[in-house]
Amino acid sequence: MGSMPMSPTVREAFPPTGWSLLAGFAAGGAARSRALADLAQRYWMPVYAYLRGKGRTQADAEDLVQSFFLHLMEGDLLARPDRSQGKFRSWLLAVLEHFLANEARFRGARKRGGGKKIVPLDSTAAEQAIERGRELAPHDAFNRTWAMETLQRAFARLETEMKAAGSQAVLARLRSRMGIAAVVAGAAEVSNVAVHRARKRLKELVLSEVRDSVRDPGDVPSEVADLFRSLGRSA
Repeated sequence: MGSMPMSPTVREAFPPTGWSLLAGFAAGGAARSRALADLAQRYWMPVYAYLRGKGRTQADAEDLVQSFFLHLMEGDLLARPDRSQGKFRSWLLAVLEHFLANEARFRGARKRGGGKKIVPLDSTAAEQAIERGRELAPHDAFNRTWAMETLQRAFARLETEMKAAGSQAVLARLRSRMGIAAVVAGAAEVSNVAVHRARKRLKELVLSEVRDSVRDPGDVPSEVADLFRSLGRSA
């Protein structure tokens, strides 16, 4: 089976992640709204997992997720993020912890917003995603869910590329080999050349997902290692 050519259009069809995602907040207007929507889509589930890890009920965690992202939207934190902290997820988690420490005051903003839901939650999917990590500490629950979501996004990007290239059969075989994390980490023996190439491309997509979430490009390998460590695997 031949190689899997990808068009530039397909390769570049995905939004930035991490720090550069916040550039839209400085622009304001529709760009600000899109940036918040992208941020919420990527990080609401890790935030939810952290809250559940703190012992919050499902209903309370749902409400706090909405309050937290409303707080981000109303404030100027996203327009002046502290990239000196290095990892985007560490910065976001610090903001979340500050939010919880001042929960009573920030809940007032939620009431002023009329209880509107700015984040489309699927708490059923979130509960299923965190089921295997119920015993984890809140920080570990956040990081594990972040890792799972990062891998899922990378696989979704691979899926789009392979379908555009007419390589659905290779995709199906790759999907059936093992779990996504094991495939990326190379834990599965792959003899077929096309499947091997697809796995290599998946690893590249994982790298692209985390590259913008660190201050220094040299920190990418350690961030990827953290990703697999959060899933109980080695990269």
